[in-house]
Amino acid sequence: MPTVIPAKERMTRTVQPRITIWETVDDIDMDTWESIRDEDDLFMDVRLLRVVELSMSTQARFRYVLFSDENGNATAITCLCTYIVDGTLLVNESWLRNLLGFLGRIVPAVVYYKVLFCGMPFSAGQSHLRFADHADRPAILQSLCQLMDDVAKTDRARIIVLKEFTDSEVTQLSAVEQHGYRRADSLPLNLVHPQQSDFESYLAAQKSDKRWDIRRSLKRMQKAGVHVQNTSDPVEIERHFTPEVHDLYRAVFEKAETKLEFLPREFFLEIPRQLPQNCNFTFLLEGDNVRGFCATVFSRDSYYPLFVGMDYERNSQCHLYFNLLYAALADGLSRDVKTISMSQGTDSVKHSKLGCYHTRLSFFIKGVRLPIRLAFRLMFDKLFPEHPLMGQPDSETGGEQTIDAAKAVDHP
Repeated sequence: MPTVIPAKERMTRTVQPRITIWETVDDIDMDTWESIRDEDDLFMDVRLLRVVELSMSTQARFRYVLFSDENGNATAITCLCTYIVDGTLLVNESWLRNLLGFLGRIVPAVVYYKVLFCGMPFSAGQSHLRFADHADRPAILQSLCQLMDDVAKTDRARIIVLKEFTDSEVTQLSAVEQHGYRRADSLPLNLVHPQQSDFESYLAAQKSDKRWDIRRSLKRMQKAGVHVQNTSDPVEIERHFTPEVHDLYRAVFEKAETKLEFLPREFFLEIPRQLPQNCNFTFLLEGDNVRGFCATVFSRDSYYPLFVGMDYERNSQCHLYFNLLYAALADGLSRDVKTISMSQGTDSVKHSKLGCYHTRLSFFIKGVRLPIRLAFRLMFDKLFPEHPLMGQPDSETGGEQTIDAAKAVDHP
């Protein structure tokens, strides 16, 4: 049964929203939820929410929240998630991350603690807060902040985070700063707006040196006997996605300069079960051996390569990482989407190889306990520095306009 918190009428005669909370996705009132969610909004689709819940319920506690007005009309929906994180993952400065890592080995509680997110425990550059057109946003945000304070107290979370928001969303959420939150830069999102409908047309539109570079990577993979297989078949994906292949994802995760969340194998297996018509797995196969993969979900208008894994020993010979990017781009182009979102990150590879440009993402954060609030007050800019953006969307190509080639690298 959902938890229903009645609306409260304040002395100002402002009626606060009524809040309904479901603790499992299968209890959500679908008609009400769908009345807020846009049909192309994949990240609030209960099928994708179910993927996360089924694969991570042992690690996290989920709540799905509905706000309604005094007449019972739905005005907003959101997802809350509490789980234990490695606190060093929230720190960008390497020296501070290393110091915290050292302290964490001595006193784990210094580093590992619960965080309450307005959002889900995986990062694809999307928020999980939606409003109806007629919503009283200030009232909803006030109620949301109070709710998250209460949930954080119940779950004993030390930090509360609302994530990931574009600049246009941030302007509508500034009211949360009145409740102790501060805005910070998240990792920027890498975007491409396709102008071609297939990969060969994309190649033809590139300058000769870039076209030669792409073909060189494709030939290296072919010469090594590695070929591309795309599939959304749950049985085929489970056959390929062995624990050893999941370790390829682990290898990429461990090499990443900024680590976000580590997802279990069950997360990847659940995607095709719940979203067979909205997912694609690209496998780079050498015989029957998987040398790399890319897990992707897509909607009518947008394409989201979420996570990759690869065999680093074969990467230099076969350009596995580049070829995973090109295969994802090719599949996205074939689906005639308006936007290809090549995940978050500050590396220049996607910028130089695919013509991605950065769009800013932000999160709002506050400490629940006094020591963390003091640490944020003293070291906020060190903990959460700004991320410079690379490139701007180009109206002719959908790609970048400028590139510092000296910053380009050959592997993630």
